[in-house]
Amino acid sequence: MRLAWFSPLPPARVEAAGLAVALIRQAVSSHVVDVFTSDEYWLPWARWTGAPTPDLPYVDARSTRRSIPREEASPRHAEATLAPSTWRGPRTPAAPAGHARLFRAWEFLFAEQHAAYDLKVYQMGNDRAHDFVWPYAFRWPGLVVLHQADLHDARARRLLHLARPADYRQEFAFNHPGINPRTPEYVIADVPDRPTGLWPMLRAIVRRARGVLVHNRRLLEDLREQFPESPLRLMTAGIAGDAHLVPPNEPTPFVVAAVGPRLVPRLPSLVRAFAAVVRHHPDARLLLLDDRDTAPGAGPAAAPPDVDARVGARIEARGYVPDAALAPHLAEASVAVAVRWPTWRETSTRWLHALAAGLPTIVADEANLVDLPLIEPIDWTLLHTREDARAVLDPPTWRDAVAVAVDVRREETMVRQALLRLARDTELRAVLGTNARCFWEAHHTESRMHADLMEALEWCAEQPEPALPLDFPPHLTADGTTDMRRTLEELGVVTDVLSG
Repeated sequence: MRLAWFSPLPPARVEAAGLAVALIRQAVSSHVVDVFTSDEYWLPWARWTGAPTPDLPYVDARSTRRSIPREEASPRHAEATLAPSTWRGPRTPAAPAGHARLFRAWEFLFAEQHAAYDLKVYQMGNDRAHDFVWPYAFRWPGLVVLHQADLHDARARRLLHLARPADYRQEFAFNHPGINPRTPEYVIADVPDRPTGLWPMLRAIVRRARGVLVHNRRLLEDLREQFPESPLRLMTAGIAGDAHLVPPNEPTPFVVAAVGPRLVPRLPSLVRAFAAVVRHHPDARLLLLDDRDTAPGAGPAAAPPDVDARVGARIEARGYVPDAALAPHLAEASVAVAVRWPTWRETSTRWLHALAAGLPTIVADEANLVDLPLIEPIDWTLLHTREDARAVLDPPTWRDAVAVAVDVRREETMVRQALLRLARDTELRAVLGTNARCFWEAHHTESRMHADLMEALEWCAEQPEPALPLDFPPHLTADGTTDMRRTLEELGVVTDVLSG
């Protein structure tokens, strides 16, 4: 098949960008793939190709890797599967073997008109990096990879940034029929402390897709209940890990790695919990690996004002660390904290990297994780244990736990209790780390994700294009010629030249 693939790419600071490279690398093994991305992500890849070519005459090559910002460092050899190009009609060069051509998103219009693609793939998430994907997903239905199950914030921010409040109201009404029509005004007026996470705005994108992939079985069940008429399927979120991981020697100091995503809102409670650890373990360290608002450097600036300066001195903010570069940082850690809230019901690849590294992890007790054996840090009992017949004869114990789960309503207390226990209990750390590694090997390897992807592509190609709902917001499928047609009709000019 010929695939058109829409996704943000590194250096975009979203987890979907790293997954995109792994998915595309697998797709090109069996299909012809053209990747379409935003200009801001296309340009770094064009620069990574080296000297300008006739196909890229205006891209200035950077003479040394040192001149490229850290988050734009050249991809590893295994990731270099994208060949930046520009659309030149029939003269557009074919991709090298094992590569996908990389275009800017707007060039899809010409490529699709030249030769229609068999299937379009859209990676969607609740982040600015995905803004460019929305118009294409509505206009040309395809396979939607839903990395997050709440898209409201990104869509609302984009429409209001473009001064289109009327379009936002229409989309909100379609996505959430029956909700008070004045509800969008809270968002339009930017009312502080308004509720979040109540309006995921999924109906339009799901109803318009030929197929939808999600990364979590519990989320899949929920969406099938909400959208029984839409084709949905599970695709494991997988990451590459060291196939022969050697258990690291326990570091002498107790090291906590905070890996996010959305780490910044959690920092005050995390740092105060870490302060309790420092009182008992003065040489403990806290590594901040996903703090987007704090520049790399020493950590006192990341500590709340009520925290002792000695605690701040034990904090090291390393700035944003891409998924591909996490391994050496995690190798320094004794424990990883991956508490994220509010949740968008995603499967965090940063958490998966911590599992693959064999680290005990601390996560939020959220709906997507209720099927996992998690242990709570107050009474140290299992949450969400099995209720089948086997569980009666062989009840699970704390030794079956994959991670420590905290209630975000008592986040600081529970994180503090978890860190204090893990700091002194090496046996518990070893058991949780071993279980974490086994869980990754059983459920979240890159090979499992690749197998799911190949099956999903064949499955979606057989799905028909969905009928357009009668109440679908008209601006979502507009072709951009409405104003021109109106003007020409007023002048009495035939507009057939704009059809097709």
